[in-house]
Amino acid sequence: MPTPQKSYETVQKKHNNQSGWIQMILDFDNNEKYLHDQKKLAEMLFALTEQPDLKKQIRDDFADTLKKIWFDTTKINDVLDSFFENIEKWIASWKSVFEMEIDQYNLLKSSWVREKFREAQKNRVKTIFEQIWWMIPGNTDIIDYWTWHWEVWKKFKDESHCKVTEVDVVDYRVPEVKSDLDIDFKQFNWYEIPWGKKFNYWVLTNVAHHEEDNEKIIEELTKKVNKGLAVIETVPNLDEWNFSKKEFLKCLPEANTKLSKNILENYLKDIRFNDLVSEEEGERNIDKARKRNHASDWRRNRVVTEPMNKVPVPWTYEHRLGWLIRFANHGWLPSEITDYGYDMAWLKDKHVGYKFIKANSLDKLPEWYQFPEFKKEYKWQKALEK
Repeated sequence: MPTPQKSYETVQKKHNNQSGWIQMILDFDNNEKYLHDQKKLAEMLFALTEQPDLKKQIRDDFADTLKKIWFDTTKINDVLDSFFENIEKWIASWKSVFEMEIDQYNLLKSSWVREKFREAQKNRVKTIFEQIWWMIPGNTDIIDYWTWHWEVWKKFKDESHCKVTEVDVVDYRVPEVKSDLDIDFKQFNWYEIPWGKKFNYWVLTNVAHHEEDNEKIIEELTKKVNKGLAVIETVPNLDEWNFSKKEFLKCLPEANTKLSKNILENYLKDIRFNDLVSEEEGERNIDKARKRNHASDWRRNRVVTEPMNKVPVPWTYEHRLGWLIRFANHGWLPSEITDYGYDMAWLKDKHVGYKFIKANSLDKLPEWYQFPEFKKEYKWQKALEK
């Protein structure tokens, strides 16, 4: 993974205000996990003031979102101006990140943007169900890490007749879900599932990039799942990554088994490279793509929704090939890979779906195995563009 263009120590030294910096990065929990989260967030926000091209891209991403959910285009620029002014005021004032997020939340709430976001999210349940239902057979048991989309699991229970168990670090269920749905819920400590039972399938929909040490999640699900995984992840936009093969390989996780090395070798041929790009420019382009992801993720999870939800946004974004390597390192083979494009109206995030099956060995591919093609299914994106 490339070194961020502006490190924590560099930013601290530049502003020469250690007490102010400490106040800024302290979250509502004085917790090492959130401290790191705030450091990465601060780097992204500082970059907005020092990289005009990045600021323009992030502003355009937000504008694109607002145009899709809000037809009063005369007010969009006013909202955008206020949003970015709040970031600049925060840098000058040394308020905590959380205070700035509250300011942004109130801005969007008072301008009715938040209500428009809530309306746009209603179709998300149908979209997620359509994207993952085919990955899991009916009449089986499923464990899902993430309780927010409880309506998805009601559909799995009612329409696919599956036994669903939800796990999460926080019980996000609304009251009617707790009382009316026959879905088990287990609260756990980020990594270890608190019982010995194994499950046939595990579903991970846009969760892994919210956990800084998500390697432990992959290790745990490998222990607890017998058959398959359905994974959807947010990925930086490949088409906007302008880099050489050398720089690209530096940003990928290490392929440390024969299985994952085979995966890397097979899918590298589908990546477009530009070997005329300098090392410095390549790192900058990759870093910029990740910061755009970070800005969108932060805005969605910590500003549009209540900041008190404390959803981590720790900068753990992988290229679509990166996730294949990460799971293959633990013995998971892709049987389907689908690029869903920009499938949500309320943020400019690109999603890829993976159906994984468990391999019997880390040393070789099964004789029957065939690498799946990288498919594109943009029906959601096309619907948003109409």
